[in-house]
Amino acid sequence: MKINVTLVKGALTGLTVMAGLVAYSSQAQALTPEGMMVRGGQLYDWYYQITTGDIQTGTHVSMPADAGQTGKKTWRCSACHGFNYAGDLGIGGILGASGKSADEIIAIIKDAKHNYTSDMFTDEDFQSLAMFVSKGAVDISKLSGDVKKGQGYFETICAACHGNDGKKITDMPPVGAVVNKLPDRSLHRIRFSKPGDSMPALSALPLDVSVDVWSYTKTLPQE
Repeated sequence: MKINVTLVKGALTGLTVMAGLVAYSSQAQALTPEGMMVRGGQLYDWYYQITTGDIQTGTHVSMPADAGQTGKKTWRCSACHGFNYAGDLGIGGILGASGKSADEIIAIIKDAKHNYTSDMFTDEDFQSLAMFVSKGAVDISKLSGDVKKGQGYFETICAACHGNDGKKITDMPPVGAVVNKLPDRSLHRIRFSKPGDSMPALSALPLDVSVDVWSYTKTLPQE
């Protein structure tokens, strides 16, 4: 049998190129530490808005019976530990895990008290959430910002979508109203964005930037 060498070489070249593209694609999709931090913050906030894994529908085993919460929302880390990271509903916060290794934190996330499984989160999700808990959560009670600096940041980063008065997006309350009603959650979302939303996350910038923006938004019109 006569083999067409030219065709074979072409096929091999094509396979090499495809392999290179697959490797490049895989590399391109790997999250940077900054990207992992944002994903971790969003998983903490509202995991089932962005997860590719299973979504739990039953009430979480650690949700207090008198909390008045049931169903899948009880699986949000923020539902128990709060956006101040100090703990809500009589449940402890996550600040005590600050600085722990990823392996230590992932073991806690997977333990019987938390019960997050590999059917729910990818390995990258676990690593991202652990990075957020270890390095992203801060004691909000100790933060104060510079309103004037925050105005400059807001007008150059945020106003394109929200308007200088925070009222440009009409299908949500004014920014000033949201931040004053839910200040802790607002700072979290300034830093890590809202899961499934197009708003940029500021967490790759110094923490002071987010805190300054947060402080300024409290002064915006609430109506």
